[in-house]
Amino acid sequence: MKCAALVVAALAMGLWTPARAAVATYPTPEGAPQAADFQVKVDGQEPFVHDSPVAAFCTFSFRGKVHVSVTPQKAFARVDIRPKSRNVAFTIEDGTIHFDLDRPCQLSIELDGDIERPLFLFANPPETRKPRPDHERVHYFGPGKVYDAGEIVLTSGEMLYIAGGAVVRGRVRAENARNVRVAGYGVLDGTHRDTKTQMLKFSKCTGVEVSGIVILGSYGWTVVPVKSDNVKIANVKIVGWRDNDDGVDIVGCHNLTVSDSFLRTKDDCISVKASPAYFEGGESGLRDVRKVAVFNSVLWNAEWGNAMEIGFELQTESVRDIVFKNCDIIHVERGGTFTIHNGDWATVENIRFEDIRVEDSRDKLIEFRIGLSIYSGDCPQEYHRQNPNRKRSPLGQWLPVADDELSTYAAKRGRIGNVHFKDIEVTGEKPPVSFLIGYDNGEHSVQDVKIEDLRINGQLVRSPDEGHFTIERAKGIRFAP
Repeated sequence: MKCAALVVAALAMGLWTPARAAVATYPTPEGAPQAADFQVKVDGQEPFVHDSPVAAFCTFSFRGKVHVSVTPQKAFARVDIRPKSRNVAFTIEDGTIHFDLDRPCQLSIELDGDIERPLFLFANPPETRKPRPDHERVHYFGPGKVYDAGEIVLTSGEMLYIAGGAVVRGRVRAENARNVRVAGYGVLDGTHRDTKTQMLKFSKCTGVEVSGIVILGSYGWTVVPVKSDNVKIANVKIVGWRDNDDGVDIVGCHNLTVSDSFLRTKDDCISVKASPAYFEGGESGLRDVRKVAVFNSVLWNAEWGNAMEIGFELQTESVRDIVFKNCDIIHVERGGTFTIHNGDWATVENIRFEDIRVEDSRDKLIEFRIGLSIYSGDCPQEYHRQNPNRKRSPLGQWLPVADDELSTYAAKRGRIGNVHFKDIEVTGEKPPVSFLIGYDNGEHSVQDVKIEDLRINGQLVRSPDEGHFTIERAKGIRFAP
């Protein structure tokens, strides 16, 4: 009895909370576009459903177990709730989809195989660290409004907080800063930009955290840490459809993680790079990349680019210790799923892809290449990507190099080695193809790639032929059960 009385007292004082569902939805951001083709209810509450050219989406937070109902405003016969690994069991009653959630997740709800107009459901954990609106080190944007913020500059110790129910039209910059943070369950909106730029750029910073927010409609690279250390990107949702909208471009960084995030982009979802080019203000100097981990995330790569990319620009000595683990790749509409495009002189090594589910890869599954590309530092100017009047290469992003010309460009070519695939499950109507292609048969080859427990539509791949691999100028390629 004494113990029961203590529990009741603690509940009354607010020290503990009962083990039941608690849902937080957010005020309607006045002036934000609302989707008319989906209605969502979470335990009876109706979160605002945002509109975008490629998806409707809504966001809420909860603890415990909640019941979700989704009512599309059109007839449908089939429902896919991705990622399939979430095993979301649903029923359909009178045109409404019903299911329960007992943990945070990011879902794509697709009707009759239509990937042109899904509903993204971003179900977050409860917020635990809300800042004071009047704190002098906080750029605070409260709920229920759309803000035209322009450029938001963060200095050391500062935070940008976008509350759930807020939409902030702007971009974020931090340079030579320590311990900067972007957080909240609101939306950072780039859809009104008509000039290309990076959406969030952290240059030469230490201690960066981006968490919780939805980033919408970036025109240009989206989250861009450059020459920065100790970077944490967690529970970030990117809904992109515009040119060169790479989700996270990791450029010359050390100790960086991307976790529990949802990336839907027109261009690369994740890209690891090392290049002094392409940055406002003219980034100078070269820097290696090491200790990058991407895990527990959902990726959708649309018309351009690749899902998990290392390259093209690798103008450094070393790119190493990169891990992609426990991720769901729900669509790769074109391009590659797992790619290393070494167009420069880096040694790319100690790379691991593990416990990854690929639901829809329509072109290339694995593509590793070493060569001369239109992005290479030594690319002839007539073909270079930055030349607006460049000639088109017959090999697309790569330039043909004849055997008698290999030595001409060999000094600036790199290596790919010690790559391990483990527990990769691929499903889809048409099995994708793979390529492992080095520059030459010597030191600029693809080396020591182990492919362990790769299954395509349930079938274990034990040889290049079974996996539809093309292998050239490569050695030490092993398939293991």
